[in-house]
Amino acid sequence: MPGHHLKSGDTRTVNSYFNPEAPDSYFPLECGGELVDWLEPYDGSIECHMKVHYKNGKEDWVQINAKGSAKSIRTGEIYHINELNKIYLDENEEVEDFIVHTHARGENGNNIILETRIIDFFNFEFEIVKAVCTNQ
Repeated sequence: MPGHHLKSGDTRTVNSYFNPEAPDSYFPLECGGELVDWLEPYDGSIECHMKVHYKNGKEDWVQINAKGSAKSIRTGEIYHINELNKIYLDENEEVEDFIVHTHARGENGNNIILETRIIDFFNFEFEIVKAVCTNQ
């Protein structure tokens, strides 16, 4: 994270927690390339536990465990997100316009993949582009 540079040669992992704002709009759910439903954020924001790993005093990778929920407009099914993603930073310690695919499991046994675009990683700005069903 900016401002967290360590002495050259330092290798360690730093933990932090944050709650980015959940998207305030609906996002599409597609199955077989067709729009079948719309999902909305459910029950507050997404909770994240982030680990930043430093190697030789520079940020090397970030691991994020995200938890949250989305609700189907059509069926009311609640999809629970509990995902671990690892993101590698470039030589400038940056992440730009990165797409993360996150699994979400529905209460009724349905599974979806959320396609999330990270807009500004260090300011926790992201948008859910769409969701795609996995069991057709």
